[in-house]
Amino acid sequence: MIRVPPLPEAKKINCITPTSYETFKTCYLRGIIESNINFKKFIYFHPKTILGIVSHEIISDIYSNNLNEVLGNDFNSIVNTIKEIFKNKCQFYANQSKENPFILKSNDVENWPGYNMRLTRLIRFIQKNVNTNGKKQQTLKNKGGIEKTYEVFNGKLKGKPDRIRKSNDHEIIIEDYKTGQILEAGSLKPHIRRQMLLYSFICQEAFKVSKIRSIVIPLFGQPYEEEVDLLEAKSIANDAITILNDVNRQIEEVNSGLKSLLDLATPSKNACRYCSFKFVCGRFWGNHELRLSKDSFNVEGKVLGYKQYGKFTNIYIDCNLSKIVILKNINEIAGSLLGETIKLIDLQLEDNDDLYFIAVPTYRTIGFKL
Repeated sequence: MIRVPPLPEAKKINCITPTSYETFKTCYLRGIIESNINFKKFIYFHPKTILGIVSHEIISDIYSNNLNEVLGNDFNSIVNTIKEIFKNKCQFYANQSKENPFILKSNDVENWPGYNMRLTRLIRFIQKNVNTNGKKQQTLKNKGGIEKTYEVFNGKLKGKPDRIRKSNDHEIIIEDYKTGQILEAGSLKPHIRRQMLLYSFICQEAFKVSKIRSIVIPLFGQPYEEEVDLLEAKSIANDAITILNDVNRQIEEVNSGLKSLLDLATPSKNACRYCSFKFVCGRFWGNHELRLSKDSFNVEGKVLGYKQYGKFTNIYIDCNLSKIVILKNINEIAGSLLGETIKLIDLQLEDNDDLYFIAVPTYRTIGFKL
């Protein structure tokens, strides 16, 4: 286990993007931490995140003509090559950190939850959209240029759509591909729609067009297409700049001693559930209802003892709660944790009896020594 890092310095945020806009809308503190390079490993070494990054990279390589040699083969050869590329890329990201903070870190990436599902969807996507063995399907690589970053408001708002096509002198088409689900109750998920509106405003300013269509292309399922309301896009862009200015105003207050960085946290069930930085957020840690929920059980305490069961270990932790916490099925060397005070993030509460909280690690669980 690694040591808990201190909160980062409160530094001015120079720009906001469609992605960081959603983060800052949820919690200013989370956005500030996420912008700090030293905290990236708490996001990017999570297996689910790696699978999404790798899927996106491979599709981007197809768009950018980097896999032309592979795609010219028969489909069976393409499948075998994509499988190899997918595995190697996952392994590359998994090996990036010598201090990987995740408890359930598996060296065998093919055993990750969701690995085969993501790979299968990627292969189906390629089969549907890419020329194979001379067939005259519409190819992704003929749909547009390479990714490019555009900026407006003197660089305060930046965005890099996956693909932009010019339909005519007055219209462009923005394409963005997603590795997860894109619909909610039959409509585009609100955060994806806001992202496309921000891309649209940025591109309208860059290309000076009067009409924009957006197409969101999922790895699995049908694309979602709509004509963009440019007035709505402008409204969302103005809101993004308002948030950026307010964040920087509050950062100035932190640096002048008027408030603490933790005052910028807005803990809630939705904000905290998938936040990767709960371990440094005192506001979250002080809210027992949030940190001791069934699906996100977070504890801190002294390791009292352990029992070995084959290659797995159960450890007993005194967390100053009403009961002892038993953490099951970890593969850490338990002897090195005996007597240590540890912090564990994103466990799952498996059982709760009169004497014990019984929890198990998930693939989101991060462990720290204090």
